[in-house]
This record gives sequence, C-alpha cells and structure tokens, in this order.
Amino acid sequence: MKIIAVILGIPLEMEEQLQTLRSFAEKNPLKDADTTLFAFPTPAQTHGNQWPINEKWQKILYQTEAPHNDDALLDCLSKKIGDSLPDLVIFPGSLRCQQLAVRLSLRLQIPVHTNIHTLIQGDHGLMFKRDVYLGKMEETVQSMGKAPIIISTISGGASESLTIGNEPPWEWAWYVSSEPEYLLSAEYRMTTADSSWSTAKRMIILGGGIAPGDMDAIRALAQKLQAEIAGTRSAVENGRVPLERMVGISGRSIAPQCCLILAASGMTAFVKGIEASRTIIAVNTDSCAPIFKVADYGIVSDYRHFLEAMLEDRG
Repeated sequence: MKIIAVILGIPLEMEEQLQTLRSFAEKNPLKDADTTLFAFPTPAQTHGNQWPINEKWQKILYQTEAPHNDDALLDCLSKKIGDSLPDLVIFPGSLRCQQLAVRLSLRLQIPVHTNIHTLIQGDHGLMFKRDVYLGKMEETVQSMGKAPIIISTISGGASESLTIGNEPPWEWAWYVSSEPEYLLSAEYRMTTADSSWSTAKRMIILGGGIAPGDMDAIRALAQKLQAEIAGTRSAVENGRVPLERMVGISGRSIAPQCCLILAASGMTAFVKGIEASRTIIAVNTDSCAPIFKVADYGIVSDYRHFLEAMLEDRG
C-alpha cells in the first residue's frame, strides 16, 4: 500500500502534526505500507536551520522551497499525488489541514473522509471509523473503488478515548431510512463526560489562534485564577481543549462571574454560549474583532503578552 502523509506550518506545528500521524500509524498498522512524508514548512522557517525529520518514516520529500499560500500548496500536492498515484493521502487533524484535504479532494475528484480515528484493512479494501454528532455516534465507512482516498485524522490534542469527531462545517452526514451503500454501520453511544467544569465562577475560553506551546502558561494562569479552561469550536478542532469542553451553540452554554476569552474572533455561534456571563473580558490583536462588541472589557494585544503580564510575580 502506497501512502503519502502531509504536514505543514511552523516547526512547532509540524512536530505536533508528526506526533499525531505517528500515533495514528501505531494504532492503525497497515500491511506492506510504503509511506512518503511531504513536509511544507512556513516559508519564513526555511531559511537557516532545516526542520528535523523523524527517521522512522521510510521515505522523505522535503520541500525546501515551500509554497507561499494554500493555493500554491494545493497545486504542488495535486501534481505530486497525480504523478505517484498513492492508495491513501493522510492529513493531520488541524482545522487548516482538514480544509486542505477537502479542497484537494475536489481538485482531484477523489473521495475524502475527515476526523478518522481507525483504519481497517480488509479483503475488500479499507474501512474507516470516525465519531460523529459530538461523539454520540460512531460510523464505519467502506472505501469505494480503487481510486486514491484522502483522509484527515483526529486532531493532535484529542483524548485517548478518541471521542473527538464533530463534523466540520463544510461536511454533512445525512441519515435516512435507506442507508447509503458506503455506510456499513452506525451505533449510538452513551457519554459520561464530567460537566461540573461548566458551573465554575471563573472561565478561560480559548480561541482557534492559541499555539500549542502556550498551553502550559494558560494552565498556570487558570490555576492562579482558580478558573476552568474551555474553548471555541476552532480550539477543539485544533486539539487545544477536549470536545466535552466546547462552548457555543454546538457545545455548552456557560454563565460564570468572569469569562476571559483569549484569541477568539467572536462568531455568533460561540457568543450564544457565553452571553449569560456576568463579566466578559476579551483579548485579541484585531481591534475590529466581533468579540469586542459583546465584551465588557476589551484588550487589543497579543494574548502571549497578556499571559506574561498576568503570570508575572509582583511579590
């Protein structure tokens, strides 16, 4: 089986994506898998030190001249994949990678499956398992035909129970009386996630712009403020917080005494989940971000600077 794996971004993001793919490969070993890794570092990161590639991958294609935008990256991938005719193209589960996987499938006119947590190699091709409807249902999908298939795995910050799998906004799953041919099974599951966090008096809500390397500082601030941590849909899809801590129309509604929002733009679906908060404090670099329209206090700043100031020991 010929596989292409794709990672992209700044070195820290690429390291996280590689770990996600490595973990996915270990949990889903495929017979006779021949894997090539396509690494697309952010252009600014290609000068000077090269990003280190893990030696466990069998073959490496390192793009020293990285595409400068997503369209150019898709042009490059379309040509490489068209030339190599792989069986499977694997993207990590970040929001950007999911979007690229869907766009690439439209360009190449081949199937795409997102939020996959399990692969099964059977006599009749590959089968994929993923969680849908906020983890309340698991579906098993059979690959159709012999064309290449593009998949996007679960995001790197997902819990070990692999219950993260909410549908991205560009993809819909329709369940009708006559099941589609590719759907092999669908089963409901009971969720037992702890919801006591949602009644906390203080809450820190993370947006999609939070970098993975800043989570330790955020946890330290939460401990200092005796606050709970939750997130927007983008933060969940990027793996910063678990699915059960998503706030908004598709998650939970909260009403803390103080709600601190970091790097969230303030989309309506999210704001509906926090509007009952007594005091809302928003930190965002964009002074025109919609979140400032609902915030009681707005701070136009990089959230990292805000974290440093809040964590500074003032004796």
